[in-house]
Amino acid sequence: MTWDAYNRRKPVLREVLALADRRRDELTVDDVFTAVPEAREVFDDATDLLLDVQLMWFQRLNGQMELQLTEGDDTSEMTAITAWIRAAEAMPGARALLDANAHRPELTKAFGLERAFLAEASGVPGQQIVDAARDAALAAPAEADDRPLGFIGRLRGALAA
Repeated sequence: MTWDAYNRRKPVLREVLALADRRRDELTVDDVFTAVPEAREVFDDATDLLLDVQLMWFQRLNGQMELQLTEGDDTSEMTAITAWIRAAEAMPGARALLDANAHRPELTKAFGLERAFLAEASGVPGQQIVDAARDAALAAPAEADDRPLGFIGRLRGALAA
C-alpha cells in the first residue's frame, strides 16, 4: 500500500468505526459500504475493510496489554483478559463487526494471530482468554471503574494529590 492510499484510508476507517460504534448489533459490511460511500473507493472489498478493522482492533488490544502490564498486578491470564475487555469497551463497534464476520475464512489467520498473541502473553490458550473475556464482559454491568489501581496508578494518584 502506498503512503497516499494509507492516508486516504485512515479517515474513512475512522468513519466506518464511528458508524460501527453507533450501530453495533445491526451493522453488516454491506451496510458499511452503503453508509460510507468512500469505503468502496479506498477498500478493494469487504475482506480488505475487515482486515483493516482487525488491525485497528489488534493495535488497541496490544496497547491495552501493555497498559495492563504496566499498571496492573494481576496474573498474566487476568492481565490478558482485562486487556481484551478494555479493548472491547474502547472499540465496541469494531468488535461487533469482527464477531459478526468471524466465520469468514479470509479472517482465520488474523484471528489466529490474535489468539497466539493472547496465549503467549497469558500462558494459556488464546481462545480461552477470548471466551473468558467475553463471559466477563457480558456478566459485568457497565459501572464506574473502582477496582484497585496498580503501582503506576497509585503513584500517579499520589503525585496528583
